[in-house]
Amino acid sequence: MIGADLSGKVVLLTSIYACCPLACPVLLAETRLAVDALPPELRKDLVVLAVTMDPERDTPEKLADLAETFAAGPEWRFLTGSSARVNAVLDDMGVERQRNAETGEIDHNSVVLLLDRRGKLAYRLGKPDDAHRQWHVDAMSTLLREPR
Repeated sequence: MIGADLSGKVVLLTSIYACCPLACPVLLAETRLAVDALPPELRKDLVVLAVTMDPERDTPEKLADLAETFAAGPEWRFLTGSSARVNAVLDDMGVERQRNAETGEIDHNSVVLLLDRRGKLAYRLGKPDDAHRQWHVDAMSTLLREPR
């Protein structure tokens, strides 16, 4: 799952879509707060991957706008690709989703996966929020403090 450019990095992996009216903006904002709570010396070994749930509509340009809107730092990457590839990744992540035929919105769960430096799943968490943000910060800190 982890490419050579991510070798030795801790990866926070989640899923979003640009036109999401509620859950994704909260997930992005809360995840950014959790990442920003990390000391800068730890963040250099963190990569945040946000995989779109709507590859048909989320172009690289739309995702770049989304990254700018949420002031995503240099550790963030917003990813899209072919529907088949993206859906395979989302299925592997355990992201439950279904497009609402009436609204076009995607009903989905919010999943945050943390992969250790070897690319192995270390934590599976829900979205961070005021009550649980520190869990995310502590989990990331624990993994980032592990030796390479």
